[in-house]
Amino acid sequence: RMDLNHIRSASYINLFGFVEEYITEFMLRSASEGTFSEKDRLRALLRFAEEEVKHQSLFIKYTEMFNRDFKINCQFLSGADEVANVILSNSKLSVLLLTYHLEIITQQHYLESIREDTSLDENYSNILEKHWQEEAQHAKLDLYELQRLAKELSEGDFQNSMSEYFNIIDAFKGLLGKQVDMDFESFSKCTKRKWTLDERKTFTRVQHYSYLYNFVLLGLKSTVFRKEMENLFPGITDLLDKKTDSIEKEFSEEAHAA
Repeated sequence: RMDLNHIRSASYINLFGFVEEYITEFMLRSASEGTFSEKDRLRALLRFAEEEVKHQSLFIKYTEMFNRDFKINCQFLSGADEVANVILSNSKLSVLLLTYHLEIITQQHYLESIREDTSLDENYSNILEKHWQEEAQHAKLDLYELQRLAKELSEGDFQNSMSEYFNIIDAFKGLLGKQVDMDFESFSKCTKRKWTLDERKTFTRVQHYSYLYNFVLLGLKSTVFRKEMENLFPGITDLLDKKTDSIEKEFSEEAHAA
């Protein structure tokens, strides 16, 4: 259990660094779209981008130190630049929705699972506390940008952006599955135990759902996310419900088949 906890803790940090790679460039683009009269907005978005660079450096340093000191070298997702380019090829609304989604789950993870847990490693908790503090500010800026965008958005643009947002979510599902496979290989190497095919299937199913819940479903179900988005885009909660039901049904069918 301790070995798996360590592996998952490190992959969790790497996943945040991986999925947030696009945000720096996105915020720089957003800042450049403003006017010289919007000095506060410009400075806020530039600071946002600067803090994301700091997060990336922190997460990279952590995973490097983890692999240096842990029993084995664990496998983590790579290719964040390529994924960032794919995300940034979508509409501004879909990327903003994704960013707000990620920042909401970041806060929820910390508040529900980390802040009050004194059994966790102090340095690990400290990293995620600092991440949470800045992401709480970033979420406010995201909401401000979403409010600006909502004023000029057509119904057609909104529907297209929602499709793009859900497509990115689906792509994340696949990436999370790849990380689960890497976790299993790291876990097997660490424990030096041979696992049966059924045990591997069970591990994969349980761990994949855990990742899926924490990075995808938690955001889609978030009362904060849903309330704020429904205020801006009436009817969006119906779309979020359908997507949530679709993902849970798909996973339920896979689990039943297994």
